[in-house]
Amino acid sequence: MRDADKRDRRRERAVASLGEHHPFPHSERDCEPFAVCFVNCVRNTLSVTVADVRISRFQPRSNGVGRFDARAGAFTRGIPKSSQQTEAVNPGKPITQAAGYNDCLDLMHRVMAYRHEPIHSELMKIRDKYSMLHVDVLILVYHFAKLCSGAILEIGAFVGGATIAAALGVRDSGQEKKLIAIEPGGSVKHKRLGTRNILRDLERNLARERVANMVTLVKGKSFKPETISAVRQALGSDQVGLLILDADAAKRRDVDCYGDKFAHGCWMVIDDIYGADANEKITPSRADVDALVAEGLLDPLGFYGWSTWVGRWRGRAHR
Repeated sequence: MRDADKRDRRRERAVASLGEHHPFPHSERDCEPFAVCFVNCVRNTLSVTVADVRISRFQPRSNGVGRFDARAGAFTRGIPKSSQQTEAVNPGKPITQAAGYNDCLDLMHRVMAYRHEPIHSELMKIRDKYSMLHVDVLILVYHFAKLCSGAILEIGAFVGGATIAAALGVRDSGQEKKLIAIEPGGSVKHKRLGTRNILRDLERNLARERVANMVTLVKGKSFKPETISAVRQALGSDQVGLLILDADAAKRRDVDCYGDKFAHGCWMVIDDIYGADANEKITPSRADVDALVAEGLLDPLGFYGWSTWVGRWRGRAHR
């Protein structure tokens, strides 16, 4: 009986709230009422509630951007956007001013759109064969490689999943872009992608997917002087338009090694930033990325897959 009384009181409060009129700013005063019927079936009891709902037609007085503030419980109207602001980011302004909800939503929308294109099934196969990354992350690697200006630098290629996704993006861009992958080699125990020789399997996989001629493979640890020298020689005068960082926990170290070669607005895909439990890789990785964001060097745009951070380089020159 107590449960039934509680349900009745909740139902009464819900119906009472439907009788309230919540006008939108700049909407018409005249509302169009209509009846809504709510049907609730619990066990063998059927109850029907009819309530009147009034809807106002929104009539904006000027061009603007409307947003709903959940904390304030009201709609607000922003400053009108110019056509230049709507169509493209002003290259003279820092990305910190341009990035925001629209940029994050745009990336989410693009991932959703790619799921309906043939490349999605292609990347699903790549993921199953060669990658521990989520397929959504491979989609973004493909997307960034396709649209970025400049070279692509991958630190921690493993057996080639993200490398192949980036190569496919370059292929579909119709442009020539340098794709440089750093991998020190070694062995990994894994039930799906275990390997006794990472470099051997990486080269085989790149050849199997017919992208080996698109990739400059630098064998060695990313922070070693000889590796840094080889990468700089391969880049030449080109800047990096996409960084894929999936090596060890020292994210800040690798950013410091190559940051002076990052283009303004360089896309960043950094793995191992989140996990259910703290561990020796995720904890320092996340601390490094959080510090870079706090210093104004990185602009966060979201988390994808299981633990991958996505953002952009803000472009302050390294010393």
